[in-house]
Amino acid sequence: MRKIIGIIILIVALVMGSKLVFDYYSYEVAPVELKFQALWIKDMALLENEKKLPKNWNEISEVKYNLLTENVKKWTKDISAPIVLKKNGTHRLEVTVTDWLENDKHGIVVQYHLIDKTTGDLVSEFGRTFIIENRPQNLKK
Repeated sequence: MRKIIGIIILIVALVMGSKLVFDYYSYEVAPVELKFQALWIKDMALLENEKKLPKNWNEISEVKYNLLTENVKKWTKDISAPIVLKKNGTHRLEVTVTDWLENDKHGIVVQYHLIDKTTGDLVSEFGRTFIIENRPQNLKK
């Protein structure tokens, strides 16, 4: 019985250690695009869990991106919005992404525009800001 308890404690310690290493890598060592992707996924999960997404969010059938800076274009070329698309959805999501640098803090702003495809009307809009603490080395002030 003691061996089983010891093995369980060891497994739990390994899982927790792996999580700590992953979190450290995600926020300290990883390139900006991976940090952004991780933050974006967590943020969408948070909005969904807290039921703060617009009413027709589950009706999105397509996403259109407006990437405003060269940095954002480079960072987002291999990632996509963490949004589940509905094949016959009635809405389109326009996502505008830009970055900023202020006092050695780097951030990425994502603006969402939910549009009814049949009328072309803007149904909802909101924005989110992701702060990436350490400044990317390839950016100059």
